[in-house]
Amino acid sequence: MLYEGIRAADNLAQVGLATSPDGIVWTKDPANPVLSPSGKWSGVACDDIAKVDGTYYLSIHGGYGGALITYATGKTSIFTSTDLYTWTLSEDIMIYPDLTADPYNAVDHFMFYWDGGNNEWVSHYNDSRVSDAGWSGGLTNGIYRGYPRCTGDMFVCLNGRCRTDFGDVRFTDSVGNELDYWIQKKVDSEYAFFWVEIPTILAAPASATIYIYYGNSNAVTTENGPATWIEYEDWESYAIGAVSPWGQFSQRFTGVQQIARIDNNRFYKGTRSLFLDDNSTPVDDNWIRWNFADKAAGGFRFLITVYEDTDYGVGWGHGGDFWDNTPAKVVTLTCNLTTGVEDYHTAAWHTMFFPVVEDVWLTYEQCIVIGAATWDFRYNGLLVSNRPVRAAIANLAYWEGGFGAPIPNFKGNLGVCCVGKYVDPEPTHDAWGIEEPVAWPF
Repeated sequence: MLYEGIRAADNLAQVGLATSPDGIVWTKDPANPVLSPSGKWSGVACDDIAKVDGTYYLSIHGGYGGALITYATGKTSIFTSTDLYTWTLSEDIMIYPDLTADPYNAVDHFMFYWDGGNNEWVSHYNDSRVSDAGWSGGLTNGIYRGYPRCTGDMFVCLNGRCRTDFGDVRFTDSVGNELDYWIQKKVDSEYAFFWVEIPTILAAPASATIYIYYGNSNAVTTENGPATWIEYEDWESYAIGAVSPWGQFSQRFTGVQQIARIDNNRFYKGTRSLFLDDNSTPVDDNWIRWNFADKAAGGFRFLITVYEDTDYGVGWGHGGDFWDNTPAKVVTLTCNLTTGVEDYHTAAWHTMFFPVVEDVWLTYEQCIVIGAATWDFRYNGLLVSNRPVRAAIANLAYWEGGFGAPIPNFKGNLGVCCVGKYVDPEPTHDAWGIEEPVAWPF
């Protein structure tokens, strides 16, 4: 280990060498210091090191020009050595900050080695982290490029070592098979929220090991919504009236058909959304349907993003009907963006209400396990209720999602629609492991 030490005589930084058999107990080398300030350098502190073809490249920072190191005098350079004891300054690659443009000099940095072909970062790049996921079918991860603003096992910080657009993030299983993923949302240089498809559902206490790879500046995203979810629609290639995995849009009630069109100016992801404008009297709804009569066992997550327009008046109804093969039995799970909680007059209906939020994208999830006593509701990712199922539903035929309003002239957008596997209670995963520098495997 190379470490920074302070010379007592003049308080200048030097570099020392220490060795350890176990990484816990360290012994200073009797030849210390192995690198001391000389010439114009007033203090040298070590940062990153890489070994290339038998030569060590040590990046350092220190005060330059005879002054103690400060943010105004600091410089960065690289020293080379073949034995860790004798070091040579590489003057030709010294980094001189532009003092006219930035008062802060180059003292904190990150060194890498580019091998020209394998995209391999020798020092702290192409890192991977490992997590033991206790289930399969879907895994959510909040990935922060720098230091996270929130904590928890589902969050992992990449310490600035991935692309600012997260395009180089990849996931694999324990034997290296690449896993499909979808980025629900992100802010470049800050964070991204990933959904990862895990191919096999495991019963507790079994676990699955998942690796996350990052650190290739030339990589581009391989995000794939349709491959990650059972069904996925983002309207990027949809034409009004066409049949999508969700089927055609249709009226739920009688009256004048709502106006539906593709909106190229407002979108949750990509470049398009579906715009709905109800100018009818009486009010009608547009509904989409997903048929899972042949998938009547197990659980499903329905994730939909919606946008309320301030022009439409009051109320946006967004819900899902879960119809039994017997038409008389129906459970409606509705997200109505008005205040209050209400159960409809028949015991078969069950509705959730949430506060009105306008001019923002909202995420609404309905999470069901067929035959279970309760189903989960999520609003912008947070579990808001675990509601009992009001009807004796055991063999559901299809799900319907509706978008309407209690009065005419509502306007709003539908962003992405996703269907995935779901289990209740939802499993969690262990904390992410340590970084392991590896060669880029993709």
